[in-house]
Amino acid sequence: MKTSGQLTGTVFQSPFFSWERVQTQNKGVYIQTFKMQDRWVILATNGNGRNYVQDCGSEDECYGLIENAYPATRVVGNRHEGAIEIIESANAFSL
Repeated sequence: MKTSGQLTGTVFQSPFFSWERVQTQNKGVYIQTFKMQDRWVILATNGNGRNYVQDCGSEDECYGLIENAYPATRVVGNRHEGAIEIIESANAFSL
């Protein structure tokens, strides 16, 4: 997974599921990326893993954090409740 010079870490990796965590420029905010076979789910969380939309109160702010870390999500992602999901095209490219 490639990002714009941000700290990236793999939390878990298997043939069927992977979980990566990227620290954003906002202190204490992380982008969690979960890849499950044909789809990715990407969301912003605080340091404890709590959904950031609950803290910031704005889905648009969460989408902005995700899209800044992974610009491709602007084109192929589906926004829903502060998270971005990518289906089918997940195997066609690498974030």
